[in-house]
Amino acid sequence: METHVSQASVVTLSNPSLQSGLTQACLKSPHTIEDVSKAVLAYIKKWIPKQRVGVLAGNSVHADRSFLVEEMPGVIDWLHYRSVSRFNLISKLTTSSPVLSAST
Repeated sequence: METHVSQASVVTLSNPSLQSGLTQACLKSPHTIEDVSKAVLAYIKKWIPKQRVGVLAGNSVHADRSFLVEEMPGVIDWLHYRSVSRFNLISKLTTSSPVLSAST
């Protein structure tokens, strides 16, 4: 089954303030979620060849994980179960480094 529209796309389409054109571009794309999932996983494996070593990290890591669990479970299966949010990383770095604490 080919899936082109995720729940996030439906929410974006129903909220004009979230429309950047990205959702429409995705909907018009010839690529299926399965194609994209395989490409993303191949890219990750290129840089992180050992399973369960790479972590998901970023500003919206929890939303990203929710999307990946639903739409790209193969990617989630490859990554470590832990996630790193940008906020937690900055907090850890600034509390463990006097130099970084002084610059923030």
